[in-house]
Amino acid sequence: MKVLNFDGTIYSARAGTAALPGISFANDPNTGIYSPGADQVAISTNGTGRLFVNSSGLISMPVGTVTLGTAATTNAVINSPDNIYINIDSDNSTTNRNFVIGKDRDTESGGTELFRIQEDGKLGLGTSSPLAELHLNDATGVSRIRLTGGAAGADNFEIGQAITGVSNSGFSIYDVDAAATRFVIDSSGNVGIGTTSPAKKLDVYEASTGNVEQYLRNTAINLLSKIDGTTSAQFGTETSHPLLFLTGNTERASIDTSGRLLVGTSTARSNVDGVAPTAQVEGTTESTASASIIRNSASGGGPLLFLGKSRNASVGGNTVVNSGDTIGTAAFAGNDGTNFITAATVSAQVDGTPAGPTPGPVSMPGRLVFSTTANGASSPTERMRIDSAGDVFIGWTGFFGSNNNKGLGVRFSSATGSGGEGGTEIYNSSTDANSSPNPPLLIIKGVNDTTSANRFIQFYANNTTAMGGIVGNGASNVQFASLSDERDKKNVEPLIGAAQKIQQLNVVSFDWKSGGGHVDAGFIAQNVETVFPEYVLENVSDGDAEPRKGITGGMSAGYVAVLTAALQEALAEIESLKARVTALEP
Repeated sequence: MKVLNFDGTIYSARAGTAALPGISFANDPNTGIYSPGADQVAISTNGTGRLFVNSSGLISMPVGTVTLGTAATTNAVINSPDNIYINIDSDNSTTNRNFVIGKDRDTESGGTELFRIQEDGKLGLGTSSPLAELHLNDATGVSRIRLTGGAAGADNFEIGQAITGVSNSGFSIYDVDAAATRFVIDSSGNVGIGTTSPAKKLDVYEASTGNVEQYLRNTAINLLSKIDGTTSAQFGTETSHPLLFLTGNTERASIDTSGRLLVGTSTARSNVDGVAPTAQVEGTTESTASASIIRNSASGGGPLLFLGKSRNASVGGNTVVNSGDTIGTAAFAGNDGTNFITAATVSAQVDGTPAGPTPGPVSMPGRLVFSTTANGASSPTERMRIDSAGDVFIGWTGFFGSNNNKGLGVRFSSATGSGGEGGTEIYNSSTDANSSPNPPLLIIKGVNDTTSANRFIQFYANNTTAMGGIVGNGASNVQFASLSDERDKKNVEPLIGAAQKIQQLNVVSFDWKSGGGHVDAGFIAQNVETVFPEYVLENVSDGDAEPRKGITGGMSAGYVAVLTAALQEALAEIESLKARVTALEP
């Protein structure tokens, strides 16, 4: 070793070992300073190296404890003008090393552990076995994290276990300043905002009658669900975007930006006879292009489809309608390749002036109007109506003339044709022989009167000119009745030459070519036409068949008058002959 001289120079000491350091103490030879290698220095105590400084200036301690400060009032401070690095498992000899900070201990055990960082980076506070990157554990209570800030207006929050004032289970975010729990997840997994007892998976609660709003949004679309105080519950888009409803990730219905409800389509039509309906259903089958309203109840009532009209121009307003107003229409339309064109409609209209007590229910007389579009026409024309009295009109809107008729009115107009074309056809289509007794038309009256005063059918010309009809005959049969009042006649003259006319008629028997029916006594129209042309019709064929001549009922009505005149002439002649015979007798 070297010895310090009086002139200040030092003689070199031997390197030594941990057991025998090169520089040691007289009474403690295994404690001192030694050099474990070139450019290294170490300190040993009790023959063991404790502190090492290598040639790069790195300090290491293989084992032992470092204590900074010697009394309870002495603080320990570690300063560095740059970074401070603390490494564990620096030799990478194992994967189970920890950085631990505790209190009330002067060794690696005893006292209380405050936190540790495992070699895998997990930080444990209150636990020696952290299972996550940050693991908090309160062995006697619940674990919470408090967030505070010194910025103006900064709120203080606690995040952690338990629902304050409710349960030690669950998770909550607690507003320290407001002393209110803002968010919870209870032990059932229910999430509550504004409530500490969520009743559903997501329960957003306002402890007053104020508004409650929930947003789903991005930079383009805002989806809002809202409780508007005590007024309404709302759901939809705040931005101009449609609202879609899906099942199985397939769109089933939507409400577009114009408020139209679309089912089976996402594109609204505006080509429905010039209308863009508010509700539209489309499909390719009966099931997808149909709607049903079914009532299930142990009563006589059925479902209701309600169409109504008010003359008030504001939504929700009430103003009485006028006679003739259309209060609802069902329209049937077909596509012409571009647009849907109306083919038929059924409309309900006001059929009179609404009247009744005020206040109180008002009588609303109504009629149904049925319309169809003729071939070549551009819009429907009324074909039939049922008025407020229950009367039915076909081809017209009321009864003809001034007669107070009731029941059924039928009118048609046929200006062309070859004859045999009627306005009403009543046809029993059965070909079964047993149907022969079943007439196509029954005319029944409730009055028990078989006299001629009981009219069954009345005929008119020019709407108001009575021409007769079919009446009772007093013997449970009917007969034709013709108008014959003297007040309706002029130029009245006796019939002359009736017998001569009778003699010109040929009474014949014959067989019909069609059907083979035999007639014992009858006339030929061409023969009758030469004598009584007023009793012959020019065309009584069916539809467009070859024209045929026919004779009218005048042969049984007007012809009787002729026979009467002829008989009178014959009687007059007989009386004349009798007078001459009497004059010749002696």
